[in-house]
Amino acid sequence: MKVLHINDKIENSGGVEVYIHQLLELSPEYGLDADLLAIKREEGKLQGLTQGGAVVTEIEHDDLAEFVSQYDILHLHSISDPDLIKYLSKLKPLIRSMHEPRMICPGSGKFLRKSEKVCQKPFGLHCFYQAYKEGCCNRHPKRLIPAYQNTAFEVKYAHQVYRKVLVMSEYMREEAIKAGIPKDVLNLNPYFSSTKIESKKKTMNNGTKKLLFVGRLIRHKGVHYAINAVEKLLRQGVDVYLDIIGEGVDKDEFKCLVHDLGVGQFVNFSGWKTQKDVLAAMLQADIVLVPSIYPEAFGIVGLEAMAKGQPVVGFDVGGISQWLTPKVGALVKGISNDDFAEGIISVLNDTTQYDGQSEFRKKYMPVYHIEALKKMYKDCI
Repeated sequence: MKVLHINDKIENSGGVEVYIHQLLELSPEYGLDADLLAIKREEGKLQGLTQGGAVVTEIEHDDLAEFVSQYDILHLHSISDPDLIKYLSKLKPLIRSMHEPRMICPGSGKFLRKSEKVCQKPFGLHCFYQAYKEGCCNRHPKRLIPAYQNTAFEVKYAHQVYRKVLVMSEYMREEAIKAGIPKDVLNLNPYFSSTKIESKKKTMNNGTKKLLFVGRLIRHKGVHYAINAVEKLLRQGVDVYLDIIGEGVDKDEFKCLVHDLGVGQFVNFSGWKTQKDVLAAMLQADIVLVPSIYPEAFGIVGLEAMAKGQPVVGFDVGGISQWLTPKVGALVKGISNDDFAEGIISVLNDTTQYDGQSEFRKKYMPVYHIEALKKMYKDCI
């Protein structure tokens, strides 16, 4: 079976692209012949980039039709282009992965940025008001109106253009239904990780307990909650050290917070690291922190921590609760510095109860996701 994955970018710039490239790498093992085409619209014209790197500055519809004719099914990822989507749906069976809420939220995040709270309202005209009040979407009419129109298209026509819409968590499924996407087109298929399972440490590090954060350094990833938790733990006499892996627009703000709290010797900013180095850091950590305060569609870093046998502490937002069960770590219900610090302490007090690796083996190995995906492909052809 030949599958063409279609995305808006081809380089590994985020979790979506990592997921796609893992699928491309593993597909042959499951009898799938998969390729990737990146398409975006520049100045009203389609531009394309194939997996091999060939760039086409302009793609006419006839050329696109000829290219996709060699595939059995088209799998869309992060594409926001109603005209293109409608056209592709006429050429081949089309399925869509909802990696983020862009199909049901003009701001693509279901997150009120100024108040730093999860948006509880389904898509509607109020989104225009919230864009100006909360800054949850680009407020320039040139961008806000197309973003709203794109979401309106997805909500109204998803059941017509897509054979199936894949969601990675029950949270995303429920939000899609609230927005108006028919539930019979939605299929739950949680993410996987190809991370190698390695034997976890029998006990925690003696002395200083190592905490690890991996991700973009932006406020809605909750890095400030992790830093504040470190300060609170130190004041309680808990010897901890936080390693922060990643870069982002709010890095300087977080560095200022570290300075203001006087915890500079207990927090390290490591910058970006290779995936190999990230996984090595996980093996050396005692707890992996996922302090996101916006509704993550899933949170793949949690699966990587599970594979390495490390407990996780994270806030109960979005799809985090899909995998952060009592066997995996502490799911923190309230969003506050005190609550997060208490979640960390609860894990430090009893590490023997956590066995994320067994959960990983039962639910998040590649075979489960890809076999389910393969069945969906067959059902659509």
